Amino acid sequence: MWAADRTAQFIRNQRGTAILEFTIVAWFFFVAILGIIEFSLYFWQFSAISKGVQTALRYAVVSDPVTGDWDTLQPNASAVITCRSTSTGAASCTPHVNAANSAAMDCIVDKVRAYASFVEPENVVVEYRANPLGLQGFQAPTISIRLENLQFMTIFLGFMGGRLLPNLNYAMTAEDSNSLPPGPSPSGPSSGDCGAIP
Repeated sequence: MWAADRTAQFIRNQRGTAILEFTIVAWFFFVAILGIIEFSLYFWQFSAISKGVQTALRYAVVSDPVTGDWDTLQPNASAVITCRSTSTGAASCTPHVNAANSAAMDCIVDKVRAYASFVEPENVVVEYRANPLGLQGFQAPTISIRLENLQFMTIFLGFMGGRLLPNLNYAMTAEDSNSLPPGPSPSGPSSGDCGAIP
């Protein structure tokens, strides 16, 4: 009889239900808050790299090219030259005949990193593609800057493993509004001097 009374009293006891309900509801609440923070961080990083690539592209369009092989783009309408930074900091372009301009590549990477400091030089790819449009005697190539294999930096969900941000690719036609041939310009930034975007 005593055990049955204690069991009935235990079943009717309401003490501790609030903490139990809070524990069940709080778990969902905290997961939702952490998810909101993670998605906000994701969109902030995506916005930062987008603005960095746009700024770097505008700089690449009006400054010295990374590739030394502009001439190969002129006669060949399907020519594409892809330039990357290596882990040693030097620029390399494929296909290549002439040496790549590492200072120009460093400036492009610096323009991206001004907005997104977590971008590594190996993530930045500059591509020069032949373009049949432009002034007679000089068809300005289309320049594109792409970010590849960029890791999303999480705060709370790191245990889920790294996630890649989507590859960004922005393109513009090189400016051909002057009579100078492609290559280093007298008014352009010198080696190691990135300067402001005109």
